Amino acid sequence: FNEIDYLNIGRFATGAGRSLDAPKIKVPKDKIISFLNKVSLEDAVADKEYKINRIDLYTKKLSFDKIKEKREAALKTGVLLTNDDDYISGEISLNSGATINTQFRLKGDWTDHLNGKDKWSYRVIIKEGKTVLGMRKFSLQHPKTRHFQWEWLFNKVIKDEDIIGLRYDFVNFNIHVEGENAITNGIMALEESFDKILIENNKKREGIILGFDEDLFWKDKDHLERMGLENAALDYYGPSSFKNATIKVYNENKVLSDPKLSKQLFVAKDLLEGLRDGKYKLSEVFDIDKLTTYVAIANLFGCDHALVWHNLRIYYNPITNKLEPVSFDSNPGLKKTEIKHYPFSNDDVIYKENLAKKLSHYSSQNYLNSIINKYGGELNSVSKIIKDAYGYFNFNPSILEYNSNFIKKTVYPSEIIISGFIEHSKKDLKIEVTNITQFPVEIRSLNHKDGKRLDRLPETLIIPEYATMVVSIPLKEAFNNAFVSKKNQKGGFQYPNDIGDLRLEAQIINTDFPRKYAIKSFGNSQDLNASIALYKKMEQANYLNLPFVAVDSLNKTILLKSGVYATTETIKFPAGYTITIEPGFTLDLDSNASFISKSRIIAEGTQTNPITFTSTDNSGGG
Repeated sequence: FNEIDYLNIGRFATGAGRSLDAPKIKVPKDKIISFLNKVSLEDAVADKEYKINRIDLYTKKLSFDKIKEKREAALKTGVLLTNDDDYISGEISLNSGATINTQFRLKGDWTDHLNGKDKWSYRVIIKEGKTVLGMRKFSLQHPKTRHFQWEWLFNKVIKDEDIIGLRYDFVNFNIHVEGENAITNGIMALEESFDKILIENNKKREGIILGFDEDLFWKDKDHLERMGLENAALDYYGPSSFKNATIKVYNENKVLSDPKLSKQLFVAKDLLEGLRDGKYKLSEVFDIDKLTTYVAIANLFGCDHALVWHNLRIYYNPITNKLEPVSFDSNPGLKKTEIKHYPFSNDDVIYKENLAKKLSHYSSQNYLNSIINKYGGELNSVSKIIKDAYGYFNFNPSILEYNSNFIKKTVYPSEIIISGFIEHSKKDLKIEVTNITQFPVEIRSLNHKDGKRLDRLPETLIIPEYATMVVSIPLKEAFNNAFVSKKNQKGGFQYPNDIGDLRLEAQIINTDFPRKYAIKSFGNSQDLNASIALYKKMEQANYLNLPFVAVDSLNKTILLKSGVYATTETIKFPAGYTITIEPGFTLDLDSNASFISKSRIIAEGTQTNPITFTSTDNSGGG
């Protein structure tokens, strides 16, 4: 039973509808593996006890007053704007050990980093080449700013897939201001910042990390807030535009003063600029395997926030000459409402093909189970610490199940194509196919409903996402034989009778669930524009230049003058007029011509001067 991939518990019986026996199908309970039971953290064994370290920061009162003033200013505008002048000096110790010189400042963009009485977010830089927990730069912040345990787990999983992830842990954090009582922050999240050590910790060759500078965005936001326009939309083409964001490099002074790193910077910067300007495709400048792995797992964890342009962090790999994603500010643990893509991914078929494969893999039951099997015990220990400290947050692993099902719905939707017959010859069958998914679809074969393959396709046909194409399917010589029937005296395929017996086999590219689709008897118009133009021409009034027509636009009247006339074109009159036909008016309608009026007609002939409509060639439409 566990080897079954798909079970359809319904059967359509002719004349009876769905089988009433379907609900009677019984599956032994011991054969059903429930995801929620499988990943229950309550049953997880804490085989690795999570160790909480203690970090203490020491500083002088005057220095910390600068921190307080910066916070007050940010709370008034709703935005924290920072620069290097905001750093204050201090000392730091790990687990009550020796102190090390450091500097720190407030961090964050929104004031959610500053709202608490004491639990504010800080950026810390260790001085004199020393480190704390192996890091020289890191942030300390309230766990809720990164959704508690979710960010911790996401970075673990990302690093397992050879994607650059940050070290993310929880510590007991205190601040000691000279002459004042210690500020006891309790459990806070520690997040690694971008540094050479980050690259080394991820076992990568020394390289640079890039991003898009968001200073203009936040300054524009701050400007709106100060002017009382906090609800106004940011100008897409103005200072806050992604198009205007400059490319920044982390550890800029070191990079620009190092000839090797400086050379890497300008190569990487040109790749990123070319990508933003549309001169490169995503798959040309990124390690597409790593990128699509990152995007797939980000969607599994609900990390839409990580794929917003100002949260992108990008590593230039000097060995492969490719860009790679770096995990940052993911805010995971949210339920999906749509598949989120990496910026610049529009019209990149290679990206879409690879992403479909990765989404299929990382949404699988086996992968979900592997996460909990590996980290369940430690996660259970972390969750207990967080719950004891904050109480109101419980880690809910069922969100992973929900997101995996949402992804499956996307890569294995109920329908993926709509198709309709266009034309048929002895050599081929032309079918209009519309891909109704956001991923490329491959047409694998044309089959008879009994399973017999009818085409001789040299390779699968690819239909881009949301595209409509007319595909020509070369037919086997034996195609007609599949429809020969001595009983019905049929000599081969007949349209439209046999269309219902044809099936197109298709699947989203790089997935493993092909399905067969019936072909409708006809497709959409192959020249809709010409058809629309003809229809509009047919509807267009054309009475003004006729020799027998007199128009009074002011009084909205049209007079058809007496006399004998002929036309080979249909005459059309608009609505809103009164048309009067004089006695003695005769019109000969030939070559399928008609007389069409949307206005009322007054036609009063006499015995001696009748009003006559006739057709010499008997083709007139009347």
